[in-house]
Amino acid sequence: MQVTSVQNFVRRPESSAVLGNGWLFYCFDAGLVGLAAWGVPTMEDYHLLEPCLDRVLDKAMPPHVSILDIRKLGRLGNDVFVALARYGEKQHDAAKQKVRRQIVLPPVGYTRALLVGWRELVKPPY
Repeated sequence: MQVTSVQNFVRRPESSAVLGNGWLFYCFDAGLVGLAAWGVPTMEDYHLLEPCLDRVLDKAMPPHVSILDIRKLGRLGNDVFVALARYGEKQHDAAKQKVRRQIVLPPVGYTRALLVGWRELVKPPY
């Protein structure tokens, strides 16, 4: 696996990863995609991550398993929460087609409660 830019990841995600400030998004192969996030994500982080998310949900990618490791997430600001909720709603049908299963390694405390609320609001199809 090679760490690359967002642009290179979008061109060819398999066996590559993008390292942001507080997150790592990777595509081990066409069947396994993951995100590890820590600290306090900002809207800038979200905007850098969004093209990676779009790429693994587009028609060119086969269905896959997703790993979401957010055990070290500090908190989630309202702006980022709203952006993620809107993204989840917008990409609901694509996720239904592309994400076979998702493994979530959740944080504790308040951030965990936000995640539970997000999943209830968006109702992911996986």
